[in-house]
Amino acid sequence: TIGVEMETLTTPKPWPKLQFELREIGGVMVQLWPQYYPDAAMLLYVFDVSQTTQVSGAAVELFHTLGDPAMRDTPTLLLLNKTDLPSGFAREQVDKLLRLPELQRSHPHVTVLEGSATTGAGVDEILSWVVKHHARLHQAA
Repeated sequence: TIGVEMETLTTPKPWPKLQFELREIGGVMVQLWPQYYPDAAMLLYVFDVSQTTQVSGAAVELFHTLGDPAMRDTPTLLLLNKTDLPSGFAREQVDKLLRLPELQRSHPHVTVLEGSATTGAGVDEILSWVVKHHARLHQAA
């Protein structure tokens, strides 16, 4: 399906070797998102802070996704992408827009990290989060 990409990824060293499937479902496919919720072990929600005209819509979709009963306890990483670009929202603005303190109180399974797809900043933290939650999921199984 156009807009739904599937990859099998292996974590690089120094992390434990893990293989997992990553499904990228772009924003244009938002109406299809709910069909994937029941099978989602984790959610990585990429929030592009440089897209100032689309941030409010992305915020609405984030809250809608987190409010779905199938996603209630799903470990979620909210990745604030492109925080290094001067054209986007500052972190303080994003915190206010998303009401992050309230969001994290009401959804304690949500972790917020900053990163940049351009520079690779934050990749270590993202991989650490994935490895940690992968291990928790397999211990619980």
